[in-house]
Amino acid sequence: MLNKKIRKVMASVMAVALLAGSVSTPAENVFAGEVLGETGFENKHLPWRGFEIAPANQNISVEDGQLRVEILNPTGEDREKWDLRTEYRNINFKKGHEYTVSFKAKSKRSGFQLCAHIGNVRGDEEYFVLNGDKMEMGPHMGGQWGKAAVLEPEYQTFSGTFIPTEDIEGAVWTFQYARGTVYEGNAQSGDEIWFDDMSIICETCEDCNYKVSSIFPPSVVNRERSAHTDPETYAPDGKLINFISVNQLGYYPGLKKVAVLADNKGDVFSMTSSIDLTESSYEFEVCDAATDEVKFKGVSGEAIQDEDSGDTVFKLDFTEFNEPGKYYIKVGEWRSFEFEINDSIYSVSGKNMLTDAMNYFYQNRSGIDIEEKYITSGEKAALAHQASHEVDEAYIQIKNSSSYSYYDSQDASKDNASSVIEASGGWYMIGQNYTKQVLVGGMSVWTLQNMYERAVQTESGRDKFADGSGTVVIPESGNIEVPAAGMNVTEFFNSLFSKVKEPEITQPTASISYDDVKTYYEVGETVTPKYTTTFTPGSYEFGPSDTGVTVSSYTISDTNGNSATTASGTLPSFIVEDDTKYNITATIAYTDGVKANNNLNQESNSYIESGSITKVTSYVRGYRAAFAGMDSTTGTITSDLIRNLDVAWNYNSSKTITLDASTADVTPVRFIVAIPANSTRAGISKVEMPKSQYANCTADYKLQETNVLVKGANDAEAVEYKVWVYAPAKIGAEEVHEITMN
Repeated sequence: MLNKKIRKVMASVMAVALLAGSVSTPAENVFAGEVLGETGFENKHLPWRGFEIAPANQNISVEDGQLRVEILNPTGEDREKWDLRTEYRNINFKKGHEYTVSFKAKSKRSGFQLCAHIGNVRGDEEYFVLNGDKMEMGPHMGGQWGKAAVLEPEYQTFSGTFIPTEDIEGAVWTFQYARGTVYEGNAQSGDEIWFDDMSIICETCEDCNYKVSSIFPPSVVNRERSAHTDPETYAPDGKLINFISVNQLGYYPGLKKVAVLADNKGDVFSMTSSIDLTESSYEFEVCDAATDEVKFKGVSGEAIQDEDSGDTVFKLDFTEFNEPGKYYIKVGEWRSFEFEINDSIYSVSGKNMLTDAMNYFYQNRSGIDIEEKYITSGEKAALAHQASHEVDEAYIQIKNSSSYSYYDSQDASKDNASSVIEASGGWYMIGQNYTKQVLVGGMSVWTLQNMYERAVQTESGRDKFADGSGTVVIPESGNIEVPAAGMNVTEFFNSLFSKVKEPEITQPTASISYDDVKTYYEVGETVTPKYTTTFTPGSYEFGPSDTGVTVSSYTISDTNGNSATTASGTLPSFIVEDDTKYNITATIAYTDGVKANNNLNQESNSYIESGSITKVTSYVRGYRAAFAGMDSTTGTITSDLIRNLDVAWNYNSSKTITLDASTADVTPVRFIVAIPANSTRAGISKVEMPKSQYANCTADYKLQETNVLVKGANDAEAVEYKVWVYAPAKIGAEEVHEITMN
């Protein structure tokens, strides 16, 4: 934070110095060696910008000198990390120079994955990458691919040294963090990321450092750039010209003509110029650009707070002035750029907007040769090329994917394919590596068709599309027929629809289960059987989500002859006996459902028919317990003595029992083990003494010659038990036995 405080003090000092005139002027250099124009977000966030691929969405703001990114929808059309990005563009690097790259980041949620790299604007070259907790050389500068950093709620600093192996112009520092499918990215709706202290410092020289003009490349149009364009011509008195905006293409006579005076206080770039507009309105003049003669005078409207720009603005309406010519607008000492009023503002020789727009679409076509003779600008020979993707196919899907994952090749082309259509032609997406998208293609078709239909309403409009017009320079000039691959229009559009597929129907399901009821009870115990049923009304592959199936009746019965008619309830209690085998049966009847939809969301003839489902609970059974323990008496072994031994269990599997004389209140004189005589289990298998080096004393447990009658729980009828007794002359106070029962 010390670095940030120093920068704030320096910013204040510079602000005081810059306010000497009536208009503030940006400093030419910010920090020695610093390549970036915005590092600490004390003012605004640009040139850092957010990018989204719909439907992914985010909000970016500056709060407390930090850049805050709030993720509204984490998943875009590509279902990859680059669907949401924050970027700084137009960075230049010099070969062999050493750059220290660093930034701080944190997240609202622990474990958030953040990817970052410095690369080209197309996104297919990565020069310097974030690799876990550090930054290092990327795959296109002799390094390796990066890996996401895992953010926490506390700031972490990431840094590294970048030494380019070649000069780089127009690079992008990009942070990517949408929810990915194949690649990384685990964003969720409501996630927040915070950035601060973004920095790229050239340690080799100071010529690489940030200049105001460096963040305003020729492609950027804003007020600040205009302030640095030929000031001697446009502002000979030293006043800036960037506060009056005009239509740079010009205005048509007889149509609306409005310019805007603004204070520029909402400029998203830091350290840019602004002025104070305190009057309720301003007088303005439209002046001849050649003679400075005032041709029109007017008064602005009232002040407006423009929500998009953040500026206070005044509209300068000069619609009444229609004389063709070249002009500029003055408000006091401020003046605008020059503009024209005439009937050909969009068709100036060499800069015809229709020609350029149509040529953009032509050069971006897929599936045809791009010929030099149809290219109207740039290096024509270099831009010409042979056709790419001359034949494309698209698979019409039976149903749309409801998930955020791609269909794999098997699913898209076979399992879920309804039909195949030719998808040749169309236009590539800019910077998307030869991607064609249905939505964008459709919008392009509509835009061009709508423009054409409007244009050909007049003779002059039709002339622009004629062969040899020089305005619309494309192979199809003069030909308004659309080839449709041997199909008429009806056949063509029918080919775009999926074939009808009848829905798959998932039938209703049901279940019944006990509430707080065990599988085994000791003979003599009382059981109160509680039950609960569940019913699922089935589903339709293509909807509707509510099948309309409802339960018409519940028929409940148990093996004791009891019955009920409710979805859940309690049946009469019973006492468990040796031969108890109790369960509950539920029969659930249900109604017809509504008709299901097919894959085209049309009502089909399929539906869930009425029926019933019968389900049965598991059995409740009785058992005779086995017993083991220590006894301090020497009398007859009785039912009560056995039932009062320390250990009792359901002897239906192997078990190891520990008898420890040291835990007894009185030193025992014998150890006793008893199991039901009719048990299928073997009884004692092995006895060891762990405190005596696991000495085996199995033979010292004597099976009694006479079985003992032992009652069940709650004085239930007695049955015969086998009994083993260990009764040496004396049992040691610390003696321990581990008894294995098989």
